Amino acid sequence: MKKTIYSFLSIITLIVLSFFTSCRPEACDKVNCAYTGVCVDGECICPVGYEGIYCETISRDKFIDNGIYSVNEDGSLSPKAQYTATMEEGARINEVRLKNFLNIFKNDDIIATVSHDTIWINPQTIDGDRIEGIGYISGKNPIGRHYFQDAVIRFFYTRTTISTGAVDHFGSNGAQPSDWNKN
Repeated sequence: MKKTIYSFLSIITLIVLSFFTSCRPEACDKVNCAYTGVCVDGECICPVGYEGIYCETISRDKFIDNGIYSVNEDGSLSPKAQYTATMEEGARINEVRLKNFLNIFKNDDIIATVSHDTIWINPQTIDGDRIEGIGYISGKNPIGRHYFQDAVIRFFYTRTTISTGAVDHFGSNGAQPSDWNKN
């Protein structure tokens, strides 16, 4: 008799549990993550180079969309300068190529990686100069446009001349950051 009651209670428990779990919708059932994003607990986890609620945005597109910039900078060693630079797609989905960087590197591109609103100039040596730094989008938000369409990128970087050890700072040591305004 005890066995029958335990069996009966076990069956009722299983039926009740299966009823409650089958009626609860899965958090990811109606979530479609783009570009091989993966849904976890109702939210998309995006692969490198993608962002957005559903991983629908390629991060570097914010930087290269009309990638022509008016640059204003004043380094700790170099004089004030205004010039035009551009950004183009890099070899990987999270890379951009900075062209005419510092108004000096006309034939060599500076390679940078992007994630969301941040751009990193990973340490690299070009023509005897070591360049490295970081930049952030700090944009306006006019009506009907995305903030990054009128963005200003504030770069904090250094240019080290390897032969002399001289370090030109942008955004530190009393120098202002390099401001890149989209044209």
